[in-house]
Formats: sequence, structure tokens, C-alpha cells
Amino acid sequence: MNVAVRTLPGLNRSSGRAKNSRSPGYTPKQNKQGVIEKSLVKAGRNKGARYERPVRKSASRAGAPPIFATLAKLATLGLIAVVLMSVAVGLLAGYRWITSLNYFAVQNIEITGIERLKAPQVLALAGIEEGQNILAINIGKVETALSRHPWVGGVSVRRVLPRQIKIAISERAPTYWMQYEDNLYYADADGRIIDKIEADRFESLPQLEVEAGMEKHLGLLRELARVGAENGLPFAMDKVAWLRLSWGSGLEVRLLDRDLTICLSVENFRQSVSRLGIVWADLAKRGELDQSRVISSLSDKVWVEKKGN
Repeated sequence: MNVAVRTLPGLNRSSGRAKNSRSPGYTPKQNKQGVIEKSLVKAGRNKGARYERPVRKSASRAGAPPIFATLAKLATLGLIAVVLMSVAVGLLAGYRWITSLNYFAVQNIEITGIERLKAPQVLALAGIEEGQNILAINIGKVETALSRHPWVGGVSVRRVLPRQIKIAISERAPTYWMQYEDNLYYADADGRIIDKIEADRFESLPQLEVEAGMEKHLGLLRELARVGAENGLPFAMDKVAWLRLSWGSGLEVRLLDRDLTICLSVENFRQSVSRLGIVWADLAKRGELDQSRVISSLSDKVWVEKKGN
């Protein structure tokens, strides 16, 4: 029997296996960096992939155990705490030293703006004495202590290094008398009580009465004074005997020189004052002003009540 033997391309006649990269005459390809590119025959790897030998990390590059890192952080924090404590102790020692120097002892205290208050009274409230260290004085506490006095409306305290303290006080000005319970008090231009009326500090002022619930209209007192300063009133404010805020008659003003009561609207105050001026001028022109007992300028009308009615 004749058997034909055919040699397949790429097979060795002796072994019958395919030529690989180790066969004689094979030259591996190199890229520009000199890295050999070879075919990887293992499953799951792409042909032509770059082959690189894995690099082992040396023991010196390995991270430190966690416990050593924690101890290092604690040591750093402890060092920072020690430094901060040292700085704080140094600052405290420096503060105590500088606040004990005679160079900063108070020798002059200047007080301005007082009329009713006296200098010894102000110094007692402030708690300041000559010879105190000026840097040891708490300016905020001094201002708070002075502002609690009923006659003090505003206060400013400042140091003038090395040995002077300046105290500027703005006293509240009494504008009215007000009765509260069984006592008479001075009140300011806003109707706020200041202090009791004392015999040695007596001052004659108009009396103010406010019915319960009418406190919300106390702002009209300032408005009345402003209009009077602008010569917008037909009467002078120094002729006022008393004022009253009431539900039925609005803002009542009693005049000393004419035995006359004026009633003004609390809702439309400016318009009420304007209508009052027109009627006042008309009554004066006709010679009937002295015969009037009450002039009420409320809502959009003006009523005049004559004496003897």
C-alpha cells in the first residue's frame, strides 16, 4: 500500500509541534524602551501585552505598624499642649507684672456731663480710685455699673495712658411729672419714669397721665414737642399744665394761661394739629378764644365748647 505523507507548514518533521519563540532563527521584537514584547499564550491575556517583572517592595518602604503611628501622633499633640501651656503661663505672669507697676497708677479721673449726679457718687458707682493700676480696670464693668443709675442715659469710659481715666455721662432730662402708686416721679420726654421727686431737687414740670392701654401712643409726646419747636402749635409748650392720653379724648393738653383744654387725635395727629390752628386763628380773630373752654380736633371735625355751657 502506498501512503502519501504531507508535511504541514510550520511543523517540525521530527516533533510535529509548531515553532515557537524558542525555535532557531527566531528574533524577539523590541520596542523603543527596550522592553521585549512576546506573545502570551495563557488564556485570558491579550496578544502583544507588555511583559513587566513585578517589583517587590523593600522592607524599608513598608508602612509602620498602626500602634507606632498612633503613639507618634499622641507625642506630637502632647508637645503642642506643653508649648501652649507654657505660652499661657508666660502671658499670665506678664499680665500680673505689668498690672502691678506704679507707672500705670491712676492719678487723674475726669468726669464730664453731670448735673444732678456728683463726682463722688460717680466714682463710688464706678469703683475707681486714684492709685489703681489703669490696666487692671475693667472698662466694660465700669460702664455697666454706671448705666444702672436711673439718671444715666449714656456713658463712655476710656483710658488715657499712662495714668488718666475719662468718664463721659449723658444724663436723662426730666420733662414731666408722673404719678406711680403713691409717689410722684420725674419722667423723660418719652414718658419713661426716671426717679422720685425729692424736695432738694425739685423742678416744676407738666404732669403726665396715661390711661391703661394708651402706652402705645407715648411716641406722640415727642411728636408734640417737635411740632412745638417748629412753631406749628398755636400755643407755647411752656404754658402746658398737664397732658393726658385717654381713650375718649386722645391727647389732652391743658393750658395754664387760658384755662383751656385742647384735644388732639392720636390716629391723625398732624392733620388734627393743622385743623386746630385754623380754628384757633378764627376764634382769635372773632375775639372768642378766651370764651372757649375745650377745643376738640378729632377725626375730621373740630368742636368748640364755650365757658359756662
